[in-house]
Amino acid sequence: MVVGAIREGVMKKLNEKDEQIQRIDKLNSLLQQRLKSLFVENQLYRNMALANEAMANSLRTNLEQLLVANVNNKHHSAGTGPRAVAEDTESCCGSNGNYERDRRTAEKEERMCKRCGEKESCVLLLPCRHLCLCAVCGRGSDQLKACQVCNTHTSATLHVNMSS
Repeated sequence: MVVGAIREGVMKKLNEKDEQIQRIDKLNSLLQQRLKSLFVENQLYRNMALANEAMANSLRTNLEQLLVANVNNKHHSAGTGPRAVAEDTESCCGSNGNYERDRRTAEKEERMCKRCGEKESCVLLLPCRHLCLCAVCGRGSDQLKACQVCNTHTSATLHVNMSS
């Protein structure tokens, strides 16, 4: 009898421990599944971030190329034929030291906001693709009906991060 009671107590404890082991195994299995799903989700977000970074770099490169092409077009359309070169040669007073500074100042003025003129442009207007508004003026772009440069109807805006 005493042996039977002890045996019954031990069996009860063993059954409780077996149930506890089963619960822990089930919880462990659920946690492993969750870990796998989080790993897959992490990979997806990492791939998305890399793709977005590549797209941002591509857009930045395209924008820089467009800005360079725009500046080159303005220089070519300003008159660089033989007569214009001759006029430049005649009007030169020998002080070319200020040319680079004047050119940088002119480029900076071209990049200034076309609405307020105080800050550098960082809002791209669509569909004309003019980069002509600062962040402050671009914030109220839903009220903006036309581009400040070409007077084209504005359908959307895109804030561009100009830091490199």
